[in-house]
Amino acid sequence: MALTRKYIPHESLRGRRRILPESNYGSLTQMADELPPVVYFMRDRDGLVKIGHTTNLAVRRRAFGSGWGHILAIIPGSREDERAMHARFAKHLAHDREYFHPAPELIAYINTLREALGVPPLRS
Repeated sequence: MALTRKYIPHESLRGRRRILPESNYGSLTQMADELPPVVYFMRDRDGLVKIGHTTNLAVRRRAFGSGWGHILAIIPGSREDERAMHARFAKHLAHDREYFHPAPELIAYINTLREALGVPPLRS
């Protein structure tokens, strides 16, 4: 199913205007597969949040195989945007450079993104 042409404005971390397509269905994963490069927030099997970047989420998911969790939120973005997210949430770093504890600050940010996408908020 294709994305609608209606758009939701979203402020990036650096103050530039970003545009997030509004979905006419509830699947963030399907939506992300149809977007240009994205920064994604994914919960892994251990409950940690991975903040990553990809130009093709479908291929990225296959590369993770059975270790892939589910998409919590997505925003159009570059590697620079991904690094900005890593820096923003660095105090919640779990292990590796892309995995973070699901701290209230991080979950609140993800819920802001989810709200803009019309997706119900996470509980924690």
